[in-house]
Amino acid sequence: MEIAVIRNLPSDDHTKQFLDGARTEGEAFGFVVDTFIADNDDAKFQELVAQAIIKGYDGLIISHGKQDYSYDMLAPAIEAGIQVVTFDTVIEKDGETLPSITTTFQDDFQLAELSLNEIVALKDEGEPARIIKLWWGPGVPPLDRRETIYAPMEEAGLLETLEVIGPTNFQDVQGDISAKVGAVLAKYPEGTIDAIWGSWDEMAKGAYTALKDAGRTDITLISIDVSNQDINLMREEGSVWQSTAAVDPGLIGIMDMRLLAMQFAGEETPDNYDLEARLVRGSDLTPDTTMLTLDEIIPGWGESTAFNTEWMNTLRVANGGEALEVDMGAAAPAEEPAAEEVEEVSADIPALFTDGEQLEIAVIRNLPSDDHTKQFLDGARTEGEAFGFVVDTFIADNDDAKFQELVAQAIIKGYDGLIISHGKQDYSYDMLAPAIEAGIQVVTFDTVIEKDGETLPSITTTFQDDFQLAELSLNEIVALKDEGEPARIIKLWWGPGVPPLDRRETIYAPMEEAGLLETLEVIGPTNFQDVQGDISAKVGAVLAKYPEGTIDAIWGSWDEMAKGAYTALKDAGRTDITLISIDVSNQDINLMREEGSVWQSTAAVDPGLIGIMDMRLLAMQFAGEETPDNYDLEARLVRGSDLTPDTTMLTLNEIIPGWGESDAFNQPWMDALRAMNE
Repeated sequence: MEIAVIRNLPSDDHTKQFLDGARTEGEAFGFVVDTFIADNDDAKFQELVAQAIIKGYDGLIISHGKQDYSYDMLAPAIEAGIQVVTFDTVIEKDGETLPSITTTFQDDFQLAELSLNEIVALKDEGEPARIIKLWWGPGVPPLDRRETIYAPMEEAGLLETLEVIGPTNFQDVQGDISAKVGAVLAKYPEGTIDAIWGSWDEMAKGAYTALKDAGRTDITLISIDVSNQDINLMREEGSVWQSTAAVDPGLIGIMDMRLLAMQFAGEETPDNYDLEARLVRGSDLTPDTTMLTLDEIIPGWGESTAFNTEWMNTLRVANGGEALEVDMGAAAPAEEPAAEEVEEVSADIPALFTDGEQLEIAVIRNLPSDDHTKQFLDGARTEGEAFGFVVDTFIADNDDAKFQELVAQAIIKGYDGLIISHGKQDYSYDMLAPAIEAGIQVVTFDTVIEKDGETLPSITTTFQDDFQLAELSLNEIVALKDEGEPARIIKLWWGPGVPPLDRRETIYAPMEEAGLLETLEVIGPTNFQDVQGDISAKVGAVLAKYPEGTIDAIWGSWDEMAKGAYTALKDAGRTDITLISIDVSNQDINLMREEGSVWQSTAAVDPGLIGIMDMRLLAMQFAGEETPDNYDLEARLVRGSDLTPDTTMLTLNEIIPGWGESDAFNQPWMDALRAMNE
């Protein structure tokens, strides 16, 4: 097999380690691996990919493609039957994605949280940290995702941005940033800047040089990503480079190559996979620390069994290498057992599920009892009961105190497993730590668990692909206008502090900044017992301010708000305004197909499927199988024009292929367990 690994970043340490990881793992499998670097030159990058497709490589690993061209760039590869895995690349065009591609990411939310919390900790509570921000965008997927953490922290008064500096010379990022930071430092006397935040370590290196040259030991440097050069600078005597949040770049290349090998083998791979971030502190480094020995001070650094299978080990040994620990959740799919083999297959069910004692699961949701919530709970309950579990469900109606109390009571009662939905970051770590200490298995949905740079072990967090949900819905709004004209919209949103809406905001903000959107009003709910009525009244009051033809669309970042807006538009007879939303329910479908409906489309993930995935992941945890740290479920666009009179949530798959279906995380022993409990 011939593989091309093509990277659209400069030839820095991070790039070299990423390419080395991919090459080493590929060669261990017996592949021929060629690597190419485009130096952030989009034209060169697209040409390298086009040439690789023409040459007929069997597989491509693509790093840092930009959204405005990646779909068109990679579509010919898929048409040619070439297997593709991407890293830090968004592939979407007119609401469509390319099938069969797995995209990997560093956990950019966690990278931003770990690094920015280090900066916030420099100040007393209530005082904002005054910082120079090294960043560029929008349009760079990893930095755009990091911005979704930065912006809410700035809005909350934790950060005060003095300057934003980004590179323009990608052949010498360090020199470029060093000159720019040096020029800016002269404006700020000692004691007026607390920190510089490097959202990419290549920029941080330039800032370090500028600080050193200026003798500015009063300013702390915090960054994202790590390399041997970073390590050397962090441990210099008197270094102001305090810490960096990072994922081992070599491990990213390894994971991408394993996923590509699984695609060659015809095995199912996830749509998206996030690699867990760690914090590297200068104070922990020894004189001998290098990228190869970071695992001596950071347990688990550079190691993962994820996606490693027995047959991969066979390949390694056949090619002169050594076998590695296997990911028990990634075994090759078994053939459908014949009737006479069912008893033998059943014997492979983990003993925990057949010892006569039913496992008890609590599913606790911190949202109102709307259609989306009911379908999520039904999905979890149905799948759990198919496994023979006792499943209890609880709803907290977005009452954080009630939610935390429900979780505390579930821990005291001694449930075997918890599925937690929509916990907020400011309390979720403390709320769930007692569950982990008690040996309870936990899976979360739309919940960020982090405190002082630490996360809780063994928890898998699932998300809808909120970036894709925002892109699909907002591109519908942009398409309402001629090119060059911003869409004038009322934005239904609230936050920061609500993880899914915060992630959607990281797509909205760059589009607004780019002049594609003009926000007329931002409206959010305050009555969570009647979100629809609350939003309907607020939108109705606002509409009177805007004559016909002055609002293009309303964007509902959550469909429960969109329903209220629909009522207000209908009551006011405002057929001049288009409604676009996120999430879907039977009520939404009914409203979208009403005669003359202005509700044009909604981007969504089947909420029932989310519950099913969470229950499968919990079952894998019970079985002692490895689960990913994070898992994103792919979004789809539901257009009102495609709906039939008979369309419901249960029949959306008739107009949207693959809706509500996924084999992800389904194990042969789960099928046997279902059969046993029929």
